[in-house]
Amino acid sequence: MFELNIGNTPNLLTPRDFRDLGEKTEGYSGSDIAIVVRDALMQPIRKVQTATHFKQVNAPSRDDPSVYTPHLTPCSPGDPGAVEMTWMDVKSEELLEPDLNMQDFIRAVQTARPTVNKDDIKRHTSFTSDFGAWRVNSIFILSGGINCRATQWDRQCNVGWGRLVRGKERALFGCRRSWPVASRFLRDESCSPI
Repeated sequence: MFELNIGNTPNLLTPRDFRDLGEKTEGYSGSDIAIVVRDALMQPIRKVQTATHFKQVNAPSRDDPSVYTPHLTPCSPGDPGAVEMTWMDVKSEELLEPDLNMQDFIRAVQTARPTVNKDDIKRHTSFTSDFGAWRVNSIFILSGGINCRATQWDRQCNVGWGRLVRGKERALFGCRRSWPVASRFLRDESCSPI
């Protein structure tokens, strides 16, 4: 999940780091991990904004990566070559942002908490065992040109799950429990599988 959310953002993480992050975020939902990654992606920017000292380093030019040019990157006051300045004093073409590293993710994980608890997971597991697995099944057409697609099909209920769309109105329908919602929505129309 971390690797997917990072995408092609340059980083210094190894496969071992991704495994460690997975272990540290046991019980986090996909959304929780996306929030952690977004926070971690902001860490290099925060380092630049809060830096009081910068040092000169040679790095690939943005125009021609085969040519190395001088850049300024945040550093601690004790680093050799550290110059006291703020990010506002650095020209944008000279700024070299710090690389995204494991410490950025550790800080982000420490501030983010999972939104899913063990009780939620037990209820989800219980629901899945009670109502079965789902698969994409069929497409329905409502008379009058209103389309309805069954995106999931429950084996035990034998009823499609999907979304009915009429203009901007939407109604979710599913197992027998939610058919009253669909029947109110479909009062004068018929829904038939193709």
